[in-house]
Amino acid sequence: MTSKHIAANTHKLLVGLTGGIGSGKSAASSYFEQLGVQVIDTDAIAHELTGPNGLAIPEILKTFGPAYITDDGRMDRAKMRQLVFSNPAERHQLERILHPMIQMTVFDRIQSGRGVFDYVVVVIPLLFENQHYADLLDLAIAVDCPEELQIDRVMQRSGLTADEVQRIMAAQTPRATRIAKADKVLLNQGSVPELHALIDQLHRELLDLARAKTRH
Repeated sequence: MTSKHIAANTHKLLVGLTGGIGSGKSAASSYFEQLGVQVIDTDAIAHELTGPNGLAIPEILKTFGPAYITDDGRMDRAKMRQLVFSNPAERHQLERILHPMIQMTVFDRIQSGRGVFDYVVVVIPLLFENQHYADLLDLAIAVDCPEELQIDRVMQRSGLTADEVQRIMAAQTPRATRIAKADKVLLNQGSVPELHALIDQLHRELLDLARAKTRH
């Protein structure tokens, strides 16, 4: 089933949530969940699919060989990351396996979800790096903060150096492009309560948009 079919077969407003490393995607998605919003995390789904005896493991084994599967039946993420980071053709092979499975899991969870509200937040870290979700979403929200703050946050939580964080950021969509492509920008440069207040306001806007969609 394509993204267009998925979007056409739900009355709910489908909202993509993205942002660069250290921007605060996890903090934002956690608060949406606290509000009672159904949140679907594509990164978590990918981990499930590639975990021990996950649904994607047989195809990964067939395509990449046993060297990329650990003894407990999961994808060796470190080895695979090393392979696909330096080889676009191999990365496309992995995406060919995972993306359809992730999208179908997203669709199943939208259909079976029991969120309190008529909108769903789908967390997609690499939303603007690929077009797989362009037809699925009604709108996209980018969690954003100054790049210096991104670097500080990631260094504090991960122990990476500033250079290492900057290399990760350089491989992602540039901040200016992400802001330009997003329908709404959630500026997360203050305290957690300030972020929650911004989401409370955004939540009310999304409820209005969801009601408008269900009337059509």
